[in-house]
Amino acid sequence: VIFNNRKYPKHLGLEHRKFSDIDAIKLKDAFMKGLGFVNEETDVLNDKTAEEIQAKITEVSKEDYRHRDCVVIAFMGYGEHNLVWAKDRPVGIQVLLEPLKGDMCHPSLVGKPKIIILQTDNPDFVETFNADGDDELEKTIKKRHVIPTEADFIYLGSEMPGLITNRDAMQGSIFISHLAKNIKELGTSTETR
Repeated sequence: VIFNNRKYPKHLGLEHRKFSDIDAIKLKDAFMKGLGFVNEETDVLNDKTAEEIQAKITEVSKEDYRHRDCVVIAFMGYGEHNLVWAKDRPVGIQVLLEPLKGDMCHPSLVGKPKIIILQTDNPDFVETFNADGDDELEKTIKKRHVIPTEADFIYLGSEMPGLITNRDAMQGSIFISHLAKNIKELGTSTETR
């Protein structure tokens, strides 16, 4: 599931994330070509509220995973540290992912990787640059299990405290571009399965 939050209500003071659709297309393509996901399993959900995101993750966590190898959830939007911005408000990543924990999810998902991808732009500063090299800084605003409940989570993220997220006006974000490229190139190799 790819949560692609691009547009926010004006009263929040957060600008439109111009390149987010490029990233969503690249990720979906990488999931399908590199990881073997089918179109019906790869939802791109645009501009969802915190409640809608939580409901979808809960739905995903209750599905039967006996014939699946993992679950992948990508958040693209504004965020920082341990928060991501839904369309209506910021919400803690741990709160959103609670339904995926081993004591909350479908028994067939326990022990399988939960890959979490965070392409979050700090709402205070986002660095963008054009392909021609001109840089521009843009201000934007219950069962018990043997394994620990989060032992099978993998977190990937673009935003680190104190650093600026890089984006390319023609190619989307650097993080998603490289991630999608590597998934497509290496996703079907025996070393990654």
